Amino acid sequence: MKLDYLQINILALTIYLFSLSLEKIFDAAFLFNISGLFLLFIATPLAFFQLCPLPSFSLLEKYFAFLVFYFFIYTPTFFFLNQLFGVFISTENILIVNLIIFSLALIKTRLHAGETLSINPKQLFNKTNRPILLALAGYIILHVTNYYFYRFIPEWDGYTDLVKIGNDVKSGEIGQIYRGFFYTASDILAVFSRIEPYTIFTIFFIGLQTSLLLVLYRLIRIFKINNLAIEATLYLVALSIPVINMEVDMTRPQNVVIIFLPILIYFLFQYSQERKSAYLILSALIGIFGINYHEFFIFPLLVYIGWLAFFIAKKTLNKSDGAKNQIIYSLLLLCFFLASVVAIEKLNILQSIINTAQNIGKDILNISQWKLWFLGNYSSDGTNLQMGWPGIGGAAKYYAYYLSPILAFIMGVFVYFFIIKAPLYKQALLRIILPLFLVLFIFSEILPRLNHLYLPERFWLLMDILIIIAMVPIIKFVSTQYPKIIKLFLIILILSCVSILGSFYVAINKKALTSDNEYRAALWIKKNTPENAFFITQSANGPMLHFFAHRTTVPVSSEYFLSDKILEQDPETEIIKLRKYHEKRIKEANSYVELYTTNKISFPEFSDKIQEEKILIKKIEREIATWEKLVDQSKYVVYSFDKFNTIYKEREWWMSANAYGANLEKFNKAYTLVYADGGVYIWKIR
Repeated sequence: MKLDYLQINILALTIYLFSLSLEKIFDAAFLFNISGLFLLFIATPLAFFQLCPLPSFSLLEKYFAFLVFYFFIYTPTFFFLNQLFGVFISTENILIVNLIIFSLALIKTRLHAGETLSINPKQLFNKTNRPILLALAGYIILHVTNYYFYRFIPEWDGYTDLVKIGNDVKSGEIGQIYRGFFYTASDILAVFSRIEPYTIFTIFFIGLQTSLLLVLYRLIRIFKINNLAIEATLYLVALSIPVINMEVDMTRPQNVVIIFLPILIYFLFQYSQERKSAYLILSALIGIFGINYHEFFIFPLLVYIGWLAFFIAKKTLNKSDGAKNQIIYSLLLLCFFLASVVAIEKLNILQSIINTAQNIGKDILNISQWKLWFLGNYSSDGTNLQMGWPGIGGAAKYYAYYLSPILAFIMGVFVYFFIIKAPLYKQALLRIILPLFLVLFIFSEILPRLNHLYLPERFWLLMDILIIIAMVPIIKFVSTQYPKIIKLFLIILILSCVSILGSFYVAINKKALTSDNEYRAALWIKKNTPENAFFITQSANGPMLHFFAHRTTVPVSSEYFLSDKILEQDPETEIIKLRKYHEKRIKEANSYVELYTTNKISFPEFSDKIQEEKILIKKIEREIATWEKLVDQSKYVVYSFDKFNTIYKEREWWMSANAYGANLEKFNKAYTLVYADGGVYIWKIR
């Protein structure tokens, strides 16, 4: 089947406009879903790449490029249009932008686009492609099974993001600057394709994260691994890592890293092999704009900018390249330096890097806090939540989940062949992976032991992806040089099965946020309580009440439940407290203004302090506004014992935050019990 871009664009636009014209007559949701996705992810990227042509990319490489277009060109464009010019995220505005791109492409090609996409269904389902098709089917089965065991998003970040996206969709404005591209990308999808944000999170984003399998497929073809059993083994390993399987289902800004880290590594590898500038440009887009999806993109960005700068510097000093080429490389190096200076100045990156380096230095110098084994008891990310995994059993669970038995074994093989047995460091893909892997390893395993902890467990997710990609050249080498080592693949098969079982174990036992019992309670609340009612509940019941019941909760400490007496939470009292605190923060901000105007503090210090106070003041004002809406409204208390029927019950901070051992008898005596089912209790206060 052969279609040029003009035919594809006209087809997609026709279906979408047909849906718009008939939506008042019948429910055209499905047509919007299909044609909207088709326009955003196929038709519009095809038109754009008529303006900026790709080299001879394979069909799968074009898919990767289309994803880069949507997330790192199209989405940032809308973000800046909204923030700078107030352009709403609306169906009409998205259509206008698409039509502008189509029109420019038509003008350039003069209505003769030529053949752009060629898809042969017979070739797609041939014998060579069966392993990847089975792997993709296995991926679907795996995540459907996870949702069978626990049918809700398993982390609260996703629910918080869904509420924000829902508000954006209603207003047409992007309410988030921090990680704003993630919300913008989701907003556009929800508005234009009419797909519910919850469906985008639980189906669409999970589908996009097959990028790891697809990159493996491309690398297997490039490294000419023709043994179907070895290819299937590589896919099996990729499907068996517990932390990847769970993170895929959670859907939050970090998932964009899961989608694009494999693609970034692939494009850089292809650039190193073919020197096509398109690969480098696409890589740069991912690295630069990725930071406003998730700050973890800073690690590959800095590592690979350094890598490229070193390559150019090496070329500059290479006299054999000739004087003309040396001048070109020298100018490129100067451009790199000047661009870095501008970026540091405009984006305030330098101050952030200096602050981070200073914090790391201070923590390391505090030698008394060094711990060779930090896992037993630690907190990170600036919180006081104890994330420890005590004892040998806890450590085993930590590495079984974040590294997995199979990747621990692969790492051993990697070290053996990389350092001891063979000069694999000369392999281009491994040379790309290793610098980033070492940086991530330092943050996950070395700095935490030297008293600097910043989400060490999160870095393992990224390292796992790198190890899986590194398996391709390693297994190619091993299978070529040592064809009789059948036991190696048997061990990989067994450990992969163990890892998959571990994934299911976590999925079954992670029911922490909204259990089936709590979901039924949420539906009861939605049906039987006023829309403006507010609820006092345990800290982890936010998703249950905010997202599923669409009700307001108010913050309380665990003491509210643990105390032997009733602790009142009246809106009027809370408003008075918050207004006093608001006045205090205003005075504090004014004091920094005075200190700066009298030259007692520097501008960077003044700027940082004012920004902190501004964020805090805005937060207080939002809390006051929330409480003001709740004056004289119905009030309820919710307590769920299901919060303790989860693997989190082993964590002291979880039990404490959710008021384990609460005194519920005081509520029975003072208030009316209106709901009691499956361990969930609801009392009406007024």
